[in-house]
Parts: sequence; structure tokens; C-alpha cells
Amino acid sequence: MAITTVEFVRNYLEIDDYSKDEKIASLIPLAETMYESVRGKEFDIDGEEKVYPVGSNITAAQIVEFLMGETEGKVK
Repeated sequence: MAITTVEFVRNYLEIDDYSKDEKIASLIPLAETMYESVRGKEFDIDGEEKVYPVGSNITAAQIVEFLMGETEGKVK
């Protein structure tokens, strides 16, 4: 399971169509890596699944938003 989903990011960023789904999907792993780097420690593991802190999906969506702006030349 990833830190967030394309559907969550699309809803959080109020993107009404599916045209950016591929880009969002490609940025989620990078957002997770960046979150973990800033956090300063790896996520806990329960069995084979990572355990994400409460609200980490929102932070990941915000990172995706930043990265989308950066790749489109529109950093906010």
C-alpha cells in the first residue's frame, strides 16, 4: 500500500478529470520518499505493510501538488 492514492490526491487537489492521473501516480512514490526523508526515519512495518502516520496522505498530496507545479513550471 502506498502513502496515498491517485483518487485521494485528485479529490484533495480538486482535480475534476482523469487527465493527470498518470502524472499523479508517477509522483506518489517520490512524494513518499521525500516525506520519509524529511521525517528522518523509515516508516514502521507491520507484517509486510508500511504503517503511515495519521495525516501522511494529506502531506503526500501536498508534496504531489508541489511536484506537479515544479514539473509544469508553475511552482506555487
